[in-house]
Amino acid sequence: MHFLAATLPLLSLLATAADAFDFSQYAGKTTTSGRGSGDRTVPGRYIVEFDTSSVMNKAMASKRDGSLHEHMYRKLKARDVVYTVNREYDSQLLIGASIDVSAGTDIVALAGMDGVLNIMPVEYVDAPKINSQGWRINTDDWPQFVGKAQVYTAGRKSKRDAVMKRGNDKGNQGNGKGNGGPASQMTSTSANSTPAVATSISATRAITTGSSTVTSSVVTVPTIATSASASSAASSTAAGAAFPRVSVVPFSANNISGVGRVHQEGNFGRGIKIAVIDSGVDYTAPELGGCFGPGCKIAGGYDYVGDNFDGTDNLAPDNDPFDNCFGHGTFVAGIIGANLPNLYNVSGIAPQAEQYHYRIFSCYGSTTNDIVAQAMLDAYDQGMDVINLSLGEGGSWTESMLGVLASRIADMGVPVVAAAGNEAQAGALYLNNPGTGIDAWSIGNVDNVIKPAQNATVSTRSQPITYLFSRPLTEGTFPLVAYTTNYPVANDACPVPTDASIDVANSVVIVQLSTECDMLTQAKNLYFAGVQTVLVIGLPGQELQYAPGYPLNYAQISAEDGQYLLSQLRAGVNVSITFGFAPYALPNRFTPALPSTESAIGPTNDLYMKPQIMAPGGYIVSLAPTESGFGFNSGTSFSCPFVSASTALYMAAKGGRKNTSPEGIFQALQATSSLIPVSVNDSRIDSAAETGAGLLQIYDAIHQSFTLSPTELLLNDTAYFASTQSVMIKNTGNSKVKFRLSHTPAVTVYAFQDGSYESAYPLPIAEGASANVKLGKTTINLKAGESQTVDIQFGYPTNVNQQRLPIYSGYIVIDSDDGSTSQVPYLGVATAMKSIPILDYTSTLTGSPLPDIVDGSGTVQTGSQSYTLVNGDAPTVMYRLFAGTPVLYIDLVAANTTLGFQPTITKRGNNKNGFSGYHWVNGNSTQGGTFSKVPVLGNVYEGDYLQRNTGTIYDQGSTINSFAFTGTFTNGTLVPHGSYKYPVPPSVLVRALRITGNPTEEADYDSWISPVFNLVA
Repeated sequence: MHFLAATLPLLSLLATAADAFDFSQYAGKTTTSGRGSGDRTVPGRYIVEFDTSSVMNKAMASKRDGSLHEHMYRKLKARDVVYTVNREYDSQLLIGASIDVSAGTDIVALAGMDGVLNIMPVEYVDAPKINSQGWRINTDDWPQFVGKAQVYTAGRKSKRDAVMKRGNDKGNQGNGKGNGGPASQMTSTSANSTPAVATSISATRAITTGSSTVTSSVVTVPTIATSASASSAASSTAAGAAFPRVSVVPFSANNISGVGRVHQEGNFGRGIKIAVIDSGVDYTAPELGGCFGPGCKIAGGYDYVGDNFDGTDNLAPDNDPFDNCFGHGTFVAGIIGANLPNLYNVSGIAPQAEQYHYRIFSCYGSTTNDIVAQAMLDAYDQGMDVINLSLGEGGSWTESMLGVLASRIADMGVPVVAAAGNEAQAGALYLNNPGTGIDAWSIGNVDNVIKPAQNATVSTRSQPITYLFSRPLTEGTFPLVAYTTNYPVANDACPVPTDASIDVANSVVIVQLSTECDMLTQAKNLYFAGVQTVLVIGLPGQELQYAPGYPLNYAQISAEDGQYLLSQLRAGVNVSITFGFAPYALPNRFTPALPSTESAIGPTNDLYMKPQIMAPGGYIVSLAPTESGFGFNSGTSFSCPFVSASTALYMAAKGGRKNTSPEGIFQALQATSSLIPVSVNDSRIDSAAETGAGLLQIYDAIHQSFTLSPTELLLNDTAYFASTQSVMIKNTGNSKVKFRLSHTPAVTVYAFQDGSYESAYPLPIAEGASANVKLGKTTINLKAGESQTVDIQFGYPTNVNQQRLPIYSGYIVIDSDDGSTSQVPYLGVATAMKSIPILDYTSTLTGSPLPDIVDGSGTVQTGSQSYTLVNGDAPTVMYRLFAGTPVLYIDLVAANTTLGFQPTITKRGNNKNGFSGYHWVNGNSTQGGTFSKVPVLGNVYEGDYLQRNTGTIYDQGSTINSFAFTGTFTNGTLVPHGSYKYPVPPSVLVRALRITGNPTEEADYDSWISPVFNLVA
């Protein structure tokens, strides 16, 4: 019996009807699943890959075309195709172009040409969100700040111009989206008051030139010589610096992964070139050398977009990747290579490596994947040793265009390090491309062992007040006021009292974190009441939180400190509080060196292990466009450069890229990673779906005395269970070594909530469930240079609920006589992936069963209905995906047609080098079988390798998809007006292929037919 049909009654009973769902926001729109919302495709724009075979080269020569590009363009003109070339790809990895075509018929003509290998729609790519307070405002929550100017970047452009010795104006920060908040207008009661200090302070913020060394309590880093222009810029910066340098503050996350020990050996990544494909860089920062070009730390790069590119218009490329409006790339650059000394005593991981910045995000944080592809190809062609991609687009499939390109680059010897994504709360199997590429490295993040905080002094005691904020609050002394001094009060500032008589504009307001409204609502209440700075008292025993991009100064303090301050106010004491630069490393008691709450969870839909390595990325201090030049942030965007820079250390230790390979490096990084427990209170090993091989230990990787291959064991699902595996152990040391093998299981976790196909977060643990593992050998002896293969037999756990998609994993641990330990992770799912339904058929989200058709007003169509396709009067198909699908089709079917099946409402491929593209263009994978026998009038939509929708537990993703019918087929031809229907279910046929399903077999699709609709003239 079909799985969906068999479980429909049970799951329908378990589904909970939602409140009335507002379909009107989707009416007439096409939206797709993945990061962000809306249709991710750029209308009419495609990446076309050309055939470079000898046959095509001969054809080109016979026509005397100067290049394959000219040959293909001539053929397009011969077919009267109207097109515009956006960019050409001329690399050994990709020959082709990004082109715009004016009509669907043109893309069909293009697809029919000899010499076209692949056609892929160009998609928008959003920059990762920046959550740092006082750096950028989260305009999703505060839309009134879209387009407002940055606050803390004033003067940066003039610095850049001085360094570059040119006067062209590039860096106008007034056009950015999601920008920094307004500068505080609070007036200090004591302008000359002494700032609070937490540690000794000594020198001003500046770089040091020459060959001297700088000594710190953590590591010793030789200072990199800079050019004369950089020295001049540094001197002027130092002269006007407002912030002193803290001599010793333990803010660095480097030692969590062994970086400090590598530095102590004198290895700082010299001679390695790191490509950073990001938002550009503020190379005027003294910690980055203060200069740009040959001989500088920021040695080169390119700007593909300019400041004002919005994803469609205002493209303004040039040779200067300078950025002073977004900041993401500068933060990444600091992690890779910040010089000492600096304010926070945080050294870059590879400060002697050269960085090349390829700016693909504008001030708007916008780009497209054809631009990202160009930057990747340029980085490869220009001889980069490592490519860092702290970015991503939703997908969770290995077949994405950028993922395939990343694999091609890695196959040619250049590691491609990519962020796994920041959507952990969306649940399992929800990852970002290009990290999902088979040979790309997908990096998750763990939190730092501290949280960057600041100290303030109060007039009533000597002990400071610690507050959680990424920078010092407005310097000076201010009175402390409150709406209420009672404690506890559940609804403090929810709402703000209308009769309050306190001066909120020139005071610091203290409120209690409300339990009756959420943090954002409380912050908005305070903001619109005129509050500029607020201290929020955290709940007893709970972790303090940072505000994610609020336009007011929002800092949390502990319940103990808050109660003390309220008691003073309640007693009638006039309390004043003084802020200054007083950084404090607040111990992280909840998630030290544990997975961050945002770190994306795998595996991929085709069951590859992603993320593969974890590195520090939470509560990281680095360079930012703030007053001090520093800020903090969290995300896989920042664990990614940690691994890229560590890779540079590895390469430098081995004599450069010529002596290494991406595969060899990655195997060393994975094998020597440390296993990660479930929590501070649970010593069981966390799932490899969340942590991959474990936490990076770069010193151990460099000094590994034996190698393992492979360093991932992929067991697949129960239908294609790869039960027999093997691991080769090679002794690379100088003496005989005895190795002992053992098995360490990780917790088995469920992807779905109990009783439904809604994604779960946190992932529930299947207690007592683990794989059965039989090792062929438990001890082996190897002489120097010898290797031996050990066979391993696996059995998947059976004491699980297969309907909830159980993910099991663990580690084969290898201990050696020299005291070193390495391990190989394994991962599988204890169910058949094809048993998981794709199309949501419940009313859980919308209150009415999906899929649906809604009219122009957002009303669900329940019977036959007519549409004019004028002024929004058109049908919109609403659907939702429980799981990702290799392909989804929306077709029109004619009235009185026998479909040949009743609608239901293979083994994993290795497509590492072939792009996916459209199925109807690339390979006609549905020809033959029962699928091709279904009589359809034509296709109106195709979505390939779609990511699933997010659930109600995660509001940052796409919870539902829509397709707006425009009256044309995919090939551009018009649909004739008239009635299209089917006797029982009706005219639009939606089909989604199940994971591992056979695309030629109709039975492997979930399917649904809409009510009848009629197109009228």
